[in-house]
Parts: sequence; structure tokens; C-alpha cells
Amino acid sequence: MVETSGGPAQTKNTDYRPRQAPDAVSTVVDGHAVILAPKFERAVLLDPVSSHLWSWMDGTVSVDEFAHDLVDADPDDGILPEHIEAARGHLDYLVDMLGKHGLLDDVDPPIDPARFVQPPALVPDS
Repeated sequence: MVETSGGPAQTKNTDYRPRQAPDAVSTVVDGHAVILAPKFERAVLLDPVSSHLWSWMDGTVSVDEFAHDLVDADPDDGILPEHIEAARGHLDYLVDMLGKHGLLDDVDPPIDPARFVQPPALVPDS
């Protein structure tokens, strides 16, 4: 299991292989994935790059392999360590966000705070 409570640090493990949650339902509209997170009854909209990454999240590709694939996507650019670091930053954010929405199979999402109502403040009688 991967914990999301610590933020993006969970993907520091370069062998982590994200996999879509089996109850996640998605479609692509104009290059943007729209994913329904049934667990929290909300939809998540992804940008085109994240949409492609989402479509490949089947548990077979590691975060490190994803980062290298992102950098290799533009063969005209030389591959520099900072390019891979930037790609890892995007992946860390994406995996963290997907995990928090219950969209990854092997992540324990935190309790959704929107499900709880803040009780009214007690005001003493004057």
C-alpha cells in the first residue's frame, strides 16, 4: 500500500507502479481525461499529458520509467538530469492527486473532509 497522507513523497520509490482503481470510470474529451471517482462521488479532469499517463497506469510501468518516457517523448531535446527531475515532479504530483481521490488501486486515500460537516460554533448567551 502507498500512503497519501505524506504528500508526494510516496513516489520517491522509483519502483512504484501505479495502477488505476478498478472502480474508476474514465473517458477522454478533447484530449482531457474525465475520471469518475465513485468512492468520493466526484469527477477529476486531467490535462492532456496527465491523461496519457493515466491511460498507461496499469501497474506494469514504474514511476521512474514514466519519467524517462516523458523526457524521451521529444527526441530533439537532449536528455538532461533536470528534465527527468521535472518529469518526476509532475508524476509525483499526479500520483499523489490520483491517490487522494481514490483513483489508484494500491493507495489508501485519506478520509474525504468534504463528507463531514463542521458543527456550528457555540456562542454563549449574552
